[in-house]
Amino acid sequence: MKDLISSLVFYQLGNGSCEIGQNDLFSIGFWILVVLIFRFICSQILTPFIVKNFAKRQSPKFEETFFLSVHYILAFFFGYLVLHDKYWFRLLYMAWKDRKGLWEHDGDPFPCDVKIYYAFQLGFYIVDLPFAFFKQKQPYLILAHHITTITLIGTSWYYLHYQIGTLLMILHDISDVFLYSAQAFNYLGYSTMKTACFVPFVLTFFFFRLIILPFLDYSELIEYKGRTGFVGDVLTGGLPILVLIFMHIYWFFLILRIIYRMFVAEKPVFDIRSDDEDDEVKDDKKNNDKNTPPVQTAKPKEENSDIKKRK
Repeated sequence: MKDLISSLVFYQLGNGSCEIGQNDLFSIGFWILVVLIFRFICSQILTPFIVKNFAKRQSPKFEETFFLSVHYILAFFFGYLVLHDKYWFRLLYMAWKDRKGLWEHDGDPFPCDVKIYYAFQLGFYIVDLPFAFFKQKQPYLILAHHITTITLIGTSWYYLHYQIGTLLMILHDISDVFLYSAQAFNYLGYSTMKTACFVPFVLTFFFFRLIILPFLDYSELIEYKGRTGFVGDVLTGGLPILVLIFMHIYWFFLILRIIYRMFVAEKPVFDIRSDDEDDEVKDDKKNNDKNTPPVQTAKPKEENSDIKKRK
């Protein structure tokens, strides 16, 4: 039992190595359960408390964005705790200079703390897959993004190419922290906090996803080519990363439109990854109508008829 519990979550924190085995499935299942419980707590306990005590306006989308913002904050700090002392972590901000760290020790056994991080991330994306499809605008694009990410995490795990996998995970978490925090503050009605989160979101999105990520993909397709065979090269980086880059280019186009709306046209913006705000505006009007008491109007015709009867 002790060995099973250790395989689920603890492994061996530090520089110890862990082989890939059957217990990895139990570890992923453990983190799936943890994410589901945490989602329930955010939905049923934390969200009602925050909305009741701190919300300036009501929005049904706050529940989802609040959960995602808290998750990505925790995921980023978890990733930094695991990766800050790893030799390949420097590539997160030096990818255009030297990328040998991506493949010079490729195939080495998993560091145990890295495997915990992998199981945690894979568990989250598996849980979030149906929620992303039914609760997000642009559901098919979000679904494609999650399937691509799950494919990349799974194949890089299988081929022991965890250097590129961990960098991609924390690289995405950095900007998602600001993205969903900005949306959550916006749905609560805190426009200043929304802007304070939106600006670093734009900067981190542009730097990490449109500058660093293409360099990492270049290393996968050109410098790393042939080390795991054609299938391994395609699945562990080349094709999934390329798909993600095209998605990021499209999303950055939407971000530029939102920058124009916020700072030039001065129009309200509700969903950073959506180009259609009509539904949210309608929801906001409905909520305002619910909070506004009905206006009672006089009935002069009935009063006049009563006077005539008395005469």
